Amino acid sequence: MKRRFQLAALTLAILLAVAPRAFAAGASKPFPSEACPGAESLSPQDLARVRCGYLRVPEDYAKPTGRMIELAVAVVEPKSNKRTDPVVMLHGGPGGGEMGNYRYRLDEPLGARTLILFDQRGVGYSRPPLCPELGDAIFEASVKGLPVDAETADLVLAHNRCHDRLVEEKFDLTKYNTDATAADMEALRQALGLEKWKVYGISYGTAVGLAYLREHADRLNALVLDSVYPLDAPPASNVVVNMMRSLKELSVACAAQAPCKARFGNVEELFLKTLQRLAQEPLDVPAIGVTANWTDTVKIGAPAFMTVVHQMLYDRSAYEALPYLIERVAARDGDVFALLVDQFRERALSITHGQYAAVECYERFPFDSREAYEQATAAWPLARDNMTLIVRHFDICANWGVKAARPMVMPGPTNVPTLVLAGSWDPITPPSYSKAAAEQIGARFVELPFYGHGVRGDKPCGAPILRAFLDNPNRAPDTSCTQHRSPPLFVTSLVRAPAIARDLAALSSRADLAAAPFTTALLALTAFLLISAAMWAIVGATRMVRLGPGAAARFWTRPGTPLGLAAVAIGATALATGAIIASSASSTSPILLMIGLPASSLPLFALPWAAVICTVWGGCALLFGEEKADRPIAYAVHLWFVFVFAVTAIALIAALGLLIPDMI
Repeated sequence: MKRRFQLAALTLAILLAVAPRAFAAGASKPFPSEACPGAESLSPQDLARVRCGYLRVPEDYAKPTGRMIELAVAVVEPKSNKRTDPVVMLHGGPGGGEMGNYRYRLDEPLGARTLILFDQRGVGYSRPPLCPELGDAIFEASVKGLPVDAETADLVLAHNRCHDRLVEEKFDLTKYNTDATAADMEALRQALGLEKWKVYGISYGTAVGLAYLREHADRLNALVLDSVYPLDAPPASNVVVNMMRSLKELSVACAAQAPCKARFGNVEELFLKTLQRLAQEPLDVPAIGVTANWTDTVKIGAPAFMTVVHQMLYDRSAYEALPYLIERVAARDGDVFALLVDQFRERALSITHGQYAAVECYERFPFDSREAYEQATAAWPLARDNMTLIVRHFDICANWGVKAARPMVMPGPTNVPTLVLAGSWDPITPPSYSKAAAEQIGARFVELPFYGHGVRGDKPCGAPILRAFLDNPNRAPDTSCTQHRSPPLFVTSLVRAPAIARDLAALSSRADLAAAPFTTALLALTAFLLISAAMWAIVGATRMVRLGPGAAARFWTRPGTPLGLAAVAIGATALATGAIIASSASSTSPILLMIGLPASSLPLFALPWAAVICTVWGGCALLFGEEKADRPIAYAVHLWFVFVFAVTAIALIAALGLLIPDMI
């Protein structure tokens, strides 16, 4: 085995360039030197902190001279020069990927420490990925409103094509599994010249972390397991049970808030009624094609709705909006779902589904059964029949080659300092999974109330606990923040502004102003109008100083006065809208912005009407003002430009939905 790891280390060393900075735990070693994906969007300062490349490892470690595969690797340095033990990040899935997120790790809430990221074998930017085309196939099958059996048949066929192609190309699909990824981790550690490292795993990454702990505990300084997927957990039989437990918790919290209960009633019952209606008649949704480039009307049936609600239960930032979304779908409001269609596609594409099937069909589904699934979900027959996202793998895995001879084995008690984290509302890896794993290996366990999947994402509490543990793994972190948590404050009404949501989605996905033409044009016009108003204010003030009070004669009849006020009102509209969006994104649910603006934004709508009044006033003064004949030509032309631009800006404000509030 040592020889195999030496081969991997030598291969990476050939690919790497000499690093200017060293890890704290080891001597200066070569760093990856290939261009990072999407690096063109980074500032020079951030680009200097990231190095990317590929680690070549054997597909089968028992055959070190056989097929070689490449793992995409990134090393992200902290902003400071403070030396800390490096942390390797293990992504979820299987098939989730990490390299696509390296830009977000530049401000990772783990403190000033070096982060090592890699896409697991067969995933994302690693080469070759296993059937990345399945993401589009899953999205397209999900938005046709097909009956469950027809949708499952389509996706089983797509997975069979993937399997047959991989077999024809001589892939050994039994080597794309958790133990192989743990071996890849050890090869990466040796290649980077690290004696030991700290490991953070989330979701399926915790399974990899547990396998690495079992095989290489002597190489760990500390281990964090966030939202544990135990090595011996069934992949499907409990999925509906776990989801409905989470939804029940949310429903109880809604019932405890009078406005939420008054509008939505029992959220769990509302969800099941909506699911039943969608099973009978799918909902037409006008997908807007921001990220999906999917411009046709789509049909959201019960399986797609089940998947979206399940995914939203992962995300604490989506909780406030979830009862509202369920109620609007129940009311057959397809528009409310429109922007989420693109989010749905992004989720589908974020997983390398061929690798998911290779891992789960080899090591988990052979030891689960449809009978166990049906028995566990007997209380929710509608949910049972429409949870196709995971359960269809009973059919997919029936055709997916060789199975593992026995289930995976959990590690026993360990001396490695280990922290296990869980969110109390996690719909896929419930806190009971994490608590049982912590007890089995002798780890510290922390449960974060009213939180979903991936506790690291909680900046007020989860991230500080994690940072404190990584700073000093042998000392229990302060967890008092978990005692002061409040349930989400559910939204009961929104001001619908789909055009703003569309532009925000475009800007967040493309980082290109051209992708949001309405917003970009409005900002450009606003800048011109405010500059003009500022110029007139300076000229007016100068005249007042030089000529005295007489310069103010006919002040209110000159067109520049109302047009300047219109410019200020338009600028105030843009500024107030931006402030509301920023506040909503930081303090409430970003998902809400995909649907509309908070009800507290209603006063905003007075500003554009002030702009309308002042623009009409300015137009009348332009046409009929007493000093019309005395205006210099340049000044008159400027006034007309301002008037036309103000009218255009108001039209754009109306197009963005900020003129007449649509409160639902």
